Amino acid sequence: MNKIQYSKIVEIAVMLFIYNFFAKIAVTIVQKTLPNFYQINTSTWHHLLNSLLKYKIEFISLAIVYLLLWYLFAGIVLFFLRRSWGEKNGNSFIRQLFSYKLHITIFILIVLMVPLVSFGLKIPFAQYFSIPKTFIDMLSSFWINIIFTLVYVALVLLFIKFRHIIYYTIYKNQTLSMAIKTTVEEKMSSGLQLFVRSFVTAVLFGGFSLFILYVIQQLADAFFDITFKRTIANILIVLSTALMYVISAYVLNLYIILLSTHQKHESSQKIAYKSLLFQGAILVLIGMGSTFISGRYFITPRGQYLVIAHKGVSQLSAEPNSVNSLKNTIATKPDYIEIDIQPTKDGVYVLTHNTKVTTVSGKNIDISKTNWSDLKSKKIEEAGHQFYLSSFSKYLAVANKNKQKLLIELKLNDTATNKQLQQFVNNYGHQMVKNHSQIQSMNQNVVKRLHMYTNLTTGLLSPVKNNINRSKVSQFYAIEYSKVDAGLSNKINHYNKNLYSWTVNDKFDIETAYMLGVYGVITDKPKETREILQNVRKNMSYHRAFISMVFSQQNDI
Repeated sequence: MNKIQYSKIVEIAVMLFIYNFFAKIAVTIVQKTLPNFYQINTSTWHHLLNSLLKYKIEFISLAIVYLLLWYLFAGIVLFFLRRSWGEKNGNSFIRQLFSYKLHITIFILIVLMVPLVSFGLKIPFAQYFSIPKTFIDMLSSFWINIIFTLVYVALVLLFIKFRHIIYYTIYKNQTLSMAIKTTVEEKMSSGLQLFVRSFVTAVLFGGFSLFILYVIQQLADAFFDITFKRTIANILIVLSTALMYVISAYVLNLYIILLSTHQKHESSQKIAYKSLLFQGAILVLIGMGSTFISGRYFITPRGQYLVIAHKGVSQLSAEPNSVNSLKNTIATKPDYIEIDIQPTKDGVYVLTHNTKVTTVSGKNIDISKTNWSDLKSKKIEEAGHQFYLSSFSKYLAVANKNKQKLLIELKLNDTATNKQLQQFVNNYGHQMVKNHSQIQSMNQNVVKRLHMYTNLTTGLLSPVKNNINRSKVSQFYAIEYSKVDAGLSNKINHYNKNLYSWTVNDKFDIETAYMLGVYGVITDKPKETREILQNVRKNMSYHRAFISMVFSQQNDI
């Protein structure tokens, strides 16, 4: 890499970090003015609307902040575009910034970058739309992956083919139809060659660099004590974060080059040693800042842990949320069995994850609109299994007989009145107290109101980070695994509460969760998970967790 190109990539990396840092501060400040989710009254649609209107200024302020951040990022992209075009007329900058064609082009960039954010890239806004790893694992299959890859490649090819539209419309002031006609007539071979060459370079450079860091951590795990192992691992996370900023800058630079109609031949001047050292130090500082602000570093584990069987299964192939699977799951000796329950039309709670189920005859049934007397005779089909739904009371009775504790997710997708919640406690409270059950829900206002009627341990369930506070409503926080970090863990521990993470099945991720201070591991493989946790507790090694931290733990800086 020549001096000019390397310096440009470092410049873009610095710009990306400053932007991400500023964006995180701005969003955090505005979010602090928003109410906690459990303060949004969901007892009726009327109360829900009133709650939203009560905080309308705060929600509007948040929307304005995101809009300003969008234009700031658009301005950064436009700055580098204009420089690549040789544009020197500063008077046209504002006009170009408000061109919808520029924003469409940037939106396409963000869409293409969303999948890559899962690999640690630091592209603004794409990080906000990153899909939690648990949901990716749920949707992933051979054919879905093939279809997604083909669609993604097709989008990339379309982008390369029509990439110069922005140049002709914004810089050359051509009409959109004329710009499209011009790009159709252009050959895409040069752009395609540049893309393939750059893609291969980024993969080889990134892969080789991470391999070296991985080997260093393996050596540290083999020869040093636990404290030094963890220190080395955190240093390597800093370096890998700096690497991801370099690759992100490289990708953004490629985007800028592709939108230019000609490629400049950069000077082959060698990089001065002092300049290389200075720029390397800047990248390390970026890595340090990102790592410690985001909380993506290892801390001293709690030592204790809970293994929680997700959806009541002992393995991925078992019947989910079914009394038929309960015996086998109990045999794996989980600390808790997690189940999903929701009410039927007549107020009977049944085990099911989905609001609608499909019978073996292909009929769709809405749980909330069907009486239990009709529902219990319907054989349903789910995850390749055919079975009858289990009532919560029967499942709870079997669990109590076997002294098996339950973590109950209360799924109330519509509004729930206080009367309904009180009735739930009246009907099942005695059995749940005997069971030492814990209750969680994504409807956090339900958790708050339910807390008025029971002394059972309640917690907040969320696919994203929550506001952590002293409220007795939430004695634990169940957070999607890829959103968990050391900062979150430390804050929860500070309030003497517990952190659960879901759904953690991979060995690398299980070890990482433990090293991030997670207390409860919600998993589809309770037996294997306990074995992994027992082993890592006795023999801490960080090389696998290092890889998981790089590729699985998502953050916005």
